Formats: sequence, C-alpha cells, structure tokens
Amino acid sequence: IGLQAGEASVENDFGLIELGSIAGTVYYDSADNNDFDGLVTDPGLSGQTVTLSGTDLNGNPVLLITMTDENGAYLFTGLYAGNY
Repeated sequence: IGLQAGEASVENDFGLIELGSIAGTVYYDSADNNDFDGLVTDPGLSGQTVTLSGTDLNGNPVLLITMTDENGAYLFTGLYAGNY
C-alpha cells in the first residue's frame, strides 16, 4: 500500500501464513525393530541424501534435497502446508 504524506489507509486485511518444517533422523536400525532407540543403540548415518517432494497448498510442486548431519539428522524449513 503506497501512501503519500498525510494520507491514511484503513480496513486493510493481511493474511499470515505460518510456515512449517519436517525433520527426522536417518539411522542404522541395529536392533532390527523398525524403531529409533537412540543414537547410542541406533547410530545416525551422516552424509545421507534426503529428498522431500510433494505439492504445497497452492498446488506448486516441491522438490528439496538436503544431507544428514553428523548425527544423521535432517531438517526442511520454510514449508507451506501441503502434501509431502
């Protein structure tokens, strides 16, 4: 909204969309029980490629790639609601 000196603008509506995140851990399941039992029992795998794909709330395609850290953790931030 552009205003000049002395002008006013009222009754403006602005939407706020909160962004989300998706996080997790890539790990070696040493107990072979399909559960993450902690980094001591199930060590995280560093340097693994993790791909996130889907569509956001506007139907836009999403394709993001990251690598796991030294503990096997990954994080995707700044995500609109959608199907991933």
